[in-house]
Amino acid sequence: MLIINTIAVFILNHLLMTERGPKEYLIKLRNYLKALHPEIKMAMDCYICLSGYTSMIVVALGVVGGEPPRKAPLMWLASWGATLLLYEIRDIPQLILFARGKQNDVS
Repeated sequence: MLIINTIAVFILNHLLMTERGPKEYLIKLRNYLKALHPEIKMAMDCYICLSGYTSMIVVALGVVGGEPPRKAPLMWLASWGATLLLYEIRDIPQLILFARGKQNDVS
């Protein structure tokens, strides 16, 4: 279940932070959410903050779907941490190229 939660949080974060969507609906949704409150705007601009909130939502949906509620706090922290690790791991090829002095190479 942790793997499914992590992938769901990662995809949801990616959608909310970077995707344009068909007819730019995701941009309109992002702008609407940012206009609601300054704290929401700060959370939408910060990957760590947004992944914390989206992992809460994903875990809550899991509890509604039948997961035991006593697992929810641990699953929330685990999926949040795993999502952050996945976010950092996706940049490793660029870090290796940077370390070798080949910043402009695309592979």
